[in-house]
Amino acid sequence: MHKILDCVGTRCPFGVVKTAAALEKMNYGEILKISSDDHVFSKEISIWADNGNGKIVDIVYEKNQTIVYIKK
Repeated sequence: MHKILDCVGTRCPFGVVKTAAALEKMNYGEILKISSDDHVFSKEISIWADNGNGKIVDIVYEKNQTIVYIKK
């Protein structure tokens, strides 16, 4: 993992907006770890990534948070 992004407390669509901004500053091949407590975040980030904006490496559900690993 190369960078961590905390989106806890952020509601849709701002988790995706913050993710896009963070990935823009990263190099290809780097992985971003994003944590969110928004119940629709995993769905929204998956749709966003499927449109060519990154590759979901893993999605982990922990207690009240979703942890997403996305590769640029």
